[in-house]
Amino acid sequence: MQAFDSNTKMIPSVRSLRPMGRMPLFRRRNEDMQNPAMLPAPAMIQAGKQITEERLRKAKEKLNRYIAAKAMDDDRIVRNEAWWQGRNFAQMQEQGNEYNKKRPTMWTVNVIMGKHADMLEAYPEPAILPREKSDEMTADMLTHIVPVVMEQNEFETTYNMQAWKKNKSGTAIYGIFWDTNKLNGLGDIQVSAIEPLNIFWEPGITDIQKSENVFLVEKVNREQLEQRYPQIAGKTQQSNYGTKDYTQSRANEEDKEKVVIVDWYYHTWQGKKKTLHYCKFCGDTVLYASEEDPAMEKGWYHDGNYPFVIDALFPQEKNLMGLGYIDRCKNAQESIDLLDQAITLNALANAIPRFLVNEETGINMSDFFDLTKNEIYIEGSLDETHIRQIQVPKLDGSTITVLNNKIEELKQTSGNQDVNNGSTSGVTSASGIAALQQAAGRTSKSAIKNTYTAYAKIIKMVIERIRQFYDTPRKFRILGTNMRPEFVEFDNKMLQMQPLDVPGYEDMMRLPVFDVHVEAQKKNPYSKMAQNELSLQLLNAGVFNPQMVDQSMLLLESMDFDGKEKIQQKLAEMGGMQQQLLMMQQIALGLAEKYEPQTAEELSMMIMGQAGQTGAMLPPADVEIPEEAKESGVTAKARQRSAEASQPT
Repeated sequence: MQAFDSNTKMIPSVRSLRPMGRMPLFRRRNEDMQNPAMLPAPAMIQAGKQITEERLRKAKEKLNRYIAAKAMDDDRIVRNEAWWQGRNFAQMQEQGNEYNKKRPTMWTVNVIMGKHADMLEAYPEPAILPREKSDEMTADMLTHIVPVVMEQNEFETTYNMQAWKKNKSGTAIYGIFWDTNKLNGLGDIQVSAIEPLNIFWEPGITDIQKSENVFLVEKVNREQLEQRYPQIAGKTQQSNYGTKDYTQSRANEEDKEKVVIVDWYYHTWQGKKKTLHYCKFCGDTVLYASEEDPAMEKGWYHDGNYPFVIDALFPQEKNLMGLGYIDRCKNAQESIDLLDQAITLNALANAIPRFLVNEETGINMSDFFDLTKNEIYIEGSLDETHIRQIQVPKLDGSTITVLNNKIEELKQTSGNQDVNNGSTSGVTSASGIAALQQAAGRTSKSAIKNTYTAYAKIIKMVIERIRQFYDTPRKFRILGTNMRPEFVEFDNKMLQMQPLDVPGYEDMMRLPVFDVHVEAQKKNPYSKMAQNELSLQLLNAGVFNPQMVDQSMLLLESMDFDGKEKIQQKLAEMGGMQQQLLMMQQIALGLAEKYEPQTAEELSMMIMGQAGQTGAMLPPADVEIPEEAKESGVTAKARQRSAEASQPT
């Protein structure tokens, strides 16, 4: 722990690239209300009653309708999880041979693992861009600070888990909240994974912000809830509203001690302004309602949007939920499992012979199957009517062909070709492998593009939470110029309403708004190799020579590759520095000839030698050189001798 000032307040120790903030000497009004887990009891709210019994009853009716409309998607998610756990046959109508064990294959699991790896390789990184020039500095600060906030939320772990959900069942859902418990009460942004089975919205929409209501349902321990809200002791109800659960088929004794609480988000309109409000209730008891709180006149979150972002894989019409790879591969996977079971049983039947034995033959079957005994005694006669081996026909090659075709169908359906798993069909060059992966990874690129769109929405909501709640300055350690750590202080002053700097409209205000550009934080090894090869080619072509700035700029303008703008900027800087260096050398030579003639020739030879090594040239004709710095006869002779010495004999 480290003291921040002479007060007794302390700040938590932080790791590199983590935000640091001073503990406030006061607590912001109603700050507990922004975290659904830290809500005041209803008795603390003194405003008029807004959530009446009738209004609450209608809200619960809408919740039940939303749950019923989403039931098919929830059933599909639960079944898909069973497939992921290897319980394929339990979900299949055709069971194959009922007397044999079911051993499902894992081709679909292999598909999901490959797509998950693609998403992790393309982990997003935001670049926040201003829409006005006056907001450039703020946008640059946000570009450095927002990734730190996401890192503090361990978003990479959240992204990892949501990538599994998206690929398995087609939908990943994120919640962007304000948590007042963070940083010892200072509060900070919370980016969380939302379980798709626990959230419900108006059916038939494709944008969650257009839903009339959004409900988030959660099971909590009855005893802990009553400790936090003593006024509801004995009033809690054990109602789950018919929601689905991954373990619903198994008895869960712990659920008997839990009750369901509901976070109800809804919009109200004040003229043309949309306001977000929030209500938390359990059974018929309202635990908190923002409409009844005088401090929440502007709503729960000031941007007016539901704090949820949905990332769907394969979209469905009139549905926010997407389909996953299990849904796409299920039919082919069922055929593969049934064929694999039949082929395996046929192979076992041919490998382990079985016999039909007449009970009157008098054969001791224990001796018959004991391979260590050379002699087996029987009672009575023995012929083919008493014992006969069961002949099992061998499967022909068409069965194997059908199985392989089904496996290929699954690969094609999922876009999981062999090159994605490392097979390059004999191609060894980096550019060739990169080209194969580029063509094979089109389906992953499409899914990742959708994820980037969802990620941009998450970052915009993070910026809105900063705008609303970062009224206390916070200190951050970021990576600044030249990758060196820098300590910066940031609050939300530059994000608030500001005067419009337009003649004639000085009395109007504007709200700083930013665009979010998302790109992959890390590139795959083959992309890096191709980029490195391009850099070496540019170096060998002399593009980085400051004497060829004009030609290099023309060349780069006709090219398109990542990082081109930075190279152009550096080349322009190098060209300007080179021109200044040449002018300074000419001035130095002129002054040396005038005041130190004995050293002028030596200095001239030194400059000419450096110019010969670097390919330097004289300044352009349009560069004005002072009269006293113009090349003298001594310099001209030195230049001539230097040129003659460099010629081969």
